Amino acid sequence: MARADHLHRWLAPGTRLIWGLGLIAVLALTPTWPARLVLTAVGAVAALAAGKKIQFLYFAFLVLSVTVFNLFVPFGKVLFRWGGFLFTEGALSEGLAKGLTLCGFIFLSLASVSRYLKFPGAWGQLWGQTFAFYERLLEVKKKLDPKNFWSSLDNLLESAYQAQDPPAETVSPKTSRAGWLLIAVSAVGALTLILLGRTS
Repeated sequence: MARADHLHRWLAPGTRLIWGLGLIAVLALTPTWPARLVLTAVGAVAALAAGKKIQFLYFAFLVLSVTVFNLFVPFGKVLFRWGGFLFTEGALSEGLAKGLTLCGFIFLSLASVSRYLKFPGAWGQLWGQTFAFYERLLEVKKKLDPKNFWSSLDNLLESAYQAQDPPAETVSPKTSRAGWLLIAVSAVGALTLILLGRTS
């Protein structure tokens, strides 16, 4: 059973894409890791509202891994020493920022791309079909079996191909008032985070 995409009730597919790309740009421009943590959390909530399934343990491990590897390039204030290894504030902050940014990009991308998004022309139609098929792959419950990789991959693709898209009439043709309010709140919040980051 496909998860409900609540964002399509508020945002038209094109507006939703622009909204997501704007938040991704803000995430890239935000200088501090706490601000990026806020935007990454917003992206996770938005992705869940879009009906996407998120493995939070995997993304937590991703942030931890990026942070740990970044500690091997110490710079800035020394927090403490462990033998000959230096734990520095600069390396820790930069590692957290990199890991959170990567996760935030993924969450916001999942939230901003709708299965109903259509581009003009033949290439646009191909892109739209690609996004729709990708959505079906995310919804299929079957997983790859390492012992029978090719047969399980074939079953996965066949299940995704046979999956049905939701009825077209469930798509909102335009952005609702709630959607515009969401965009306005996002813009004010993003601007606030950038300004706070610049002044800190």
